[in-house]
Amino acid sequence: MKKFEILMPVKKDESQIEKEYGGSSGNGASFASTAIDFNEITSFIESLGSYELDNIELNLEAAVETNGITKLFVGASGTAGVKVTIKKKN
Repeated sequence: MKKFEILMPVKKDESQIEKEYGGSSGNGASFASTAIDFNEITSFIESLGSYELDNIELNLEAAVETNGITKLFVGASGTAGVKVTIKKKN
């Protein structure tokens, strides 16, 4: 199985309120990237109790292969992003 990482942008140098609540303007922010950990996503959803993961949709902007790992990049604007859909358990 080929190894891959999905990388999301992380805003740097933002105000404290944006750090806590996830600002959306992007003004005056520099970006780094961090890998998405699907185990953390599923653990969070499981902690909600009466909900379960329905779908994860990735809209990517780029891909690059380095050292045998394919890195898929989620963009910071436009239609790129990650959409996690949850649903009530039956």
